[in-house]
Amino acid sequence: RWAAVPVLLGAAVLSLALAAVVLLPASLMLPNSARAAGFSDAHGNLWFTHPLRVLEMIWPRALGSRMEDELSFTRVFANTGAGGLGPTSAQSVYLGAPAIGLALLGASQRRELRWLLVVAMVVLALALGPATPLYGWYRSVFPPERMLRYPEKHLLGAHALLALLAGVGLSRCRAIAPERLRTTAAVGAGALALLASLGLLFRRSLEEAVAARAGSVVPPLDVHG
Repeated sequence: RWAAVPVLLGAAVLSLALAAVVLLPASLMLPNSARAAGFSDAHGNLWFTHPLRVLEMIWPRALGSRMEDELSFTRVFANTGAGGLGPTSAQSVYLGAPAIGLALLGASQRRELRWLLVVAMVVLALALGPATPLYGWYRSVFPPERMLRYPEKHLLGAHALLALLAGVGLSRCRAIAPERLRTTAAVGAGALALLASLGLLFRRSLEEAVAARAGSVVPPLDVHG
């Protein structure tokens, strides 16, 4: 609605004034830094969100503990780092299946909210870095991005938009019959229980497959752990 435009512009002006404490010194230092000429694609793409790590948005530590290298599958299956920097910049990308479900429910209410969901998915795609062609195109048309690294930072924007939509979805739940909510929760719990059961059932086969892939990883991967 047009009445909201001046309010949003006023908020943007105030936000810019607050951010000036950081932005002004940074802009003055930029010409004398290594970032002035921009990063190459190789350096600019360092630390992107590997597509496998998207699973961690609904299943925390799906690829093991990021806090301990010997217990992290990311070094074997989702490594996006270089040298001693490790495979990722974010210790966790967990958002939660309930929050994502509420976000989808919220986006279903109005066309404008569906477009907001589309924007969230685009930002999530940017976080995937070179895993999709989108980030390369974005770097080519938006010069400030060439001075930044770590595409995974875009996850913050995707999470913020999904959280906003989840709030709309939570409000919408008041109009939904409790029976439908219980049925949805039961289906979701059953799906997670099925995944967990399959993991336990095929655990030995999974360990053997991981061990074969992780034989040369240094420091060694604690496959059983």
